[in-house]
Amino acid sequence: IKAIVTQTGGNAKKIAEEYGAEYCTTDYKEVLKDENIDMVVIATRHDLHAPIIIDAANAGKHVFVEKPIAMNYEDCKRVYDAVTENKINLTIGFNRRFSPLAQRAKRMVEKRKNPLMITYRVNSAGMKKGHWINDPVEGGGAIIGEGCHFFDFCNWIVGREPLRIYAEMISSNDESIVDANNVISTIRYEDGSVASVTYTTIGSESFPKERIEIFVDKGAIAIDDFKELIVGGLDGKGEKLKTIQKGQFNLISEYAELLKGKESCYDLPSVEDGINATVCSLMTLDSLKTGKPQKWEYGF
Repeated sequence: IKAIVTQTGGNAKKIAEEYGAEYCTTDYKEVLKDENIDMVVIATRHDLHAPIIIDAANAGKHVFVEKPIAMNYEDCKRVYDAVTENKINLTIGFNRRFSPLAQRAKRMVEKRKNPLMITYRVNSAGMKKGHWINDPVEGGGAIIGEGCHFFDFCNWIVGREPLRIYAEMISSNDESIVDANNVISTIRYEDGSVASVTYTTIGSESFPKERIEIFVDKGAIAIDDFKELIVGGLDGKGEKLKTIQKGQFNLISEYAELLKGKESCYDLPSVEDGINATVCSLMTLDSLKTGKPQKWEYGF
């Protein structure tokens, strides 16, 4: 680690000392001017992701960015243009792709003969109304800030472009509940596959957070909280891990290998993947506002 950037100088110094960075600053543009820095990691509040990506790309720096890649359609376009025009390597923190159980599931369905169906249930009971992710400026809400994780996973498993998205949310009289954070979103893909993402904050933290079920070619796969894989009717065996493994380290390792010159891993999230996941989130919110399905058209 060459440099650390945080909002406050004291915090930057503390983190720099902890991780052995050569220097620290409160101005990220100072880092982008440093010719000895090749890659930056962006883990700020969501509203800063797109502008820092664009500045980093224009400075010729490779980028690892936490999700989401942007918060609106316009910034998605600006990010895409900056990354592709400057030919930098960008990846996004969609680590669930690299969970060992997810990798096994993906390999089982890659050569499928027919469309598949996915249900992805997310029990995000810890996401309270006062969480910064619900700030309309800094966070954009849970569907943009966290939902893109689950849309990306479905897009990756299906391996095809979406055609349209339709969503519904709850109607609650409880002021502690954000209705738009309690959503069922359905995506239809160009090959006839269908995915349903249920995201809710009104459950219990004592209940497992995530469960994925995939149905295809007279077989079924379930991933229970990235700790257990259940397989039926397909060429593969189930597995139960000792701990939850969501693939964070594996994702970072693959990105490091890419920067060292290794051919890009098929599963490594690209700028296109990041934009597609964000657009799924944005179209889900558009569907909630209009009450209508949204066609997969976003101008670039």
